[in-house]
Amino acid sequence: MKNALPLLFLLHLCLFVNAQTTWQKIDAGSNFSVALNSDGTIWTWGDNTYGQLGIGNNIDQLEPTMVGTDNDWVDIIAGSKHCLAIKSDGTLWSWGRNFNGQLGLGSTSQQNSPTQVGADNDWMAINAGSWFSLALKNDSTLWTWGENDRGQLGLGNTVQKLSPQQLGAEKWITMDGGWQHTIGIKADGTLWAWGEGGSGQLGGGSFNDQFYPTLLNSDNDWVMVQAGLQSNYALKSDSTIWSVGLNANGQLGIGNTTFNISTLTQSGTDNDWLSISAGTGCLFALKPDSTLWACGYNAGHLGTGDYTEPNSLTQIGTANDWVEIVSAKGYASSFGGIVGHYTLGLRFSQPNKICATGHNSHGQLGDGTTTSTITFTCTAGTGLHIGKINVSSNIIIYPNPTTGAFQIDLTTLESPNATVNVYNAVGALVATQQVNNVGQLISSNLKQQPNGLYLVEVIAGEQRMVKKLQLQR
Repeated sequence: MKNALPLLFLLHLCLFVNAQTTWQKIDAGSNFSVALNSDGTIWTWGDNTYGQLGIGNNIDQLEPTMVGTDNDWVDIIAGSKHCLAIKSDGTLWSWGRNFNGQLGLGSTSQQNSPTQVGADNDWMAINAGSWFSLALKNDSTLWTWGENDRGQLGLGNTVQKLSPQQLGAEKWITMDGGWQHTIGIKADGTLWAWGEGGSGQLGGGSFNDQFYPTLLNSDNDWVMVQAGLQSNYALKSDSTIWSVGLNANGQLGIGNTTFNISTLTQSGTDNDWLSISAGTGCLFALKPDSTLWACGYNAGHLGTGDYTEPNSLTQIGTANDWVEIVSAKGYASSFGGIVGHYTLGLRFSQPNKICATGHNSHGQLGDGTTTSTITFTCTAGTGLHIGKINVSSNIIIYPNPTTGAFQIDLTTLESPNATVNVYNAVGALVATQQVNNVGQLISSNLKQQPNGLYLVEVIAGEQRMVKKLQLQR
């Protein structure tokens, strides 16, 4: 559903203040929510009809509820009515609805508690579409399973699979699943899509389904993808956003509501976007100044305080401390009722709180009620304590782009000590360094890493700064 360990996830790693715990990641399914805490526990709330909360029963929860007692989880993701999770030992687990085999367990039996998927312990990243699932292994191979009516598994057919299937031998950076289609970036930085193409979301001027990964764009500088309901979005290393597919509500952010767009088109002219997140007929994006922007369909889940539907990315409120934003994609809307039209977010200035807006029929906003809202309301959430950390992109790194070696200027920092972390595009920590005297230049080298976009994070006292670094040989 949400991009596997996307760049946005990198922005809220290592936010530990005074030994307090922090939400590491949040995600939104169809009327249920899931969160990973920094203490390694998973929490869920909202609709539990199919056991998608993983708490051993089918009772809805109006507030975050801990999933079991394990505290060694490192990643989570929500599909329409199911969840996937990875433990620190590299094992893969799933629970919830399983009509199409999306749990990967070799059956179609529902699971109300986390159940291990096979015996492999080399899983690196996970994602989910509506009724299907996606995962990367440590060797960067892509595996898919579940519903396949429109070829969304990319295996060359429309046969659903009840257990993980390797999609060729190619290496992948990241991927995301929509309603019945998938978008991904290969290791060479090129952009690919497959599955349902009826709204033009697979690009190339076509409205046909594709059963194999099909080249969407041959540029080799793509760094992040998001699959909307019937739209696709991608972020380039130059910080521009590009989109394709259904645009009936202006969700592509291209300044109009032309119904279907089958050619990849830039969303506006800004070139300072940090991350993207697709929802139900809408797009959210964050800038480096931590402001929140959105466009498209608005059933209250844009958080604008009304139901206006901007067809260009428009700033939401004035807050400049957003850490993460996730919006449900409304997968189950075809079955009747209002589902999926809600959004969750985390902010630096809201200790112990989760911010949410939109529909709340099953308590998916986590505020203890079933009352819907059209503005972001930050309510109590278990374990969240972020504290006063400043995010900035003002640290100096040179050369940038680099061919491997680079320097970071820490001479202006106030704290006497700092931690420097470097993350790759799928969220893996590839370098870390402790600095005991920040009033200096420090050197680092990515000579063992592949070309692509990296994020350099500097934590010094209550300062936290993030800067993009392009490795290009």
